Amino acid sequence: MLVSFAVYVAASDDIFLTKQPSAAPKPQGNLTVRLKPHEDWTREICLGIFLAAYAINIYLGRRLNQHLALWWTTQIAQAGGILDCNFAQLGPRPSAQADGAILLRESMSLYKLYATGRRHVTSAEFVLALRQRQDLLAVLWALLAPSSDVFEIRLRLPESSPPLVALLARPAAQRSAAQAPEVKELTKSIDVPKLQGLSDFPSADQLVVRGESGASLSTLLDGSWWRCALAPAPWALLSRHFRSLKISGQGLSKEAVAEALSLAQSGGDAASSPGPSAVNEIVLTMHLPPMNEQGVGIVASALRLALGAADALGVAQLSPEAARRAQA
Repeated sequence: MLVSFAVYVAASDDIFLTKQPSAAPKPQGNLTVRLKPHEDWTREICLGIFLAAYAINIYLGRRLNQHLALWWTTQIAQAGGILDCNFAQLGPRPSAQADGAILLRESMSLYKLYATGRRHVTSAEFVLALRQRQDLLAVLWALLAPSSDVFEIRLRLPESSPPLVALLARPAAQRSAAQAPEVKELTKSIDVPKLQGLSDFPSADQLVVRGESGASLSTLLDGSWWRCALAPAPWALLSRHFRSLKISGQGLSKEAVAEALSLAQSGGDAASSPGPSAVNEIVLTMHLPPMNEQGVGIVASALRLALGAADALGVAQLSPEAARRAQA
């Protein structure tokens, strides 16, 4: 019996310890790989249509903006027009007006026109900030958040301008226009009709007026220059497109004077100084009206308003009290 058990154990050890040879792999035939044909081209077709539409929109949007800029420039800068009657030179260089190259294109949606040679105005810049019609994504976004073309007038004033800051803005544009540092820090809301008894001046719900004081605004509004655009008849048309008129006649700021004195005492070169940070200018912003005769009249009314403000500021004489407050 013991002999049988020993034989069983020996046989078991041989079974568990001996490595059994693996079966030889069976030969396989040649492997053939076949690609499934592409049946759904929807994504590729949509991408191709989008790229084609984007390219076509770039061309058409660029042409349309160029047409708008040339049309408006022709209307306001033609011989005998309002710019020709008020400025001696149009364009960035003396020969620009002779060869007709008075309009500068800074991008597909931004055009600028420069003018010089006028009393009380050092230089003028007229900006056509058109919608980005060349950008298909911007065009699609405009369907959700509509916007309009903007016409901006920038009149640079001489440093001898009196220190006066004021803002005339539509209620809807008053918040953004009042974010300028000089307007935010130096001005307050003023009810002009009650202040001066000007019954034909737009009411506060139509035109928000901000100024340093009532005396300074009285000096600025003395005269009839503003009636060319703010009287009831012209204002009824201009108010639909007018946004704001900012007057920033800060003169030579106290910081610039202190910097110049410090530089002179230290023996520095005045030419290397960055100069005063304050800019004396008048900025009028409006939505571009339709391209017709009435629209041209609205733009001309806005131009007369900005130029009239420059003339009024150029001849304004602040009272001693108003001048002292402005310099304080």
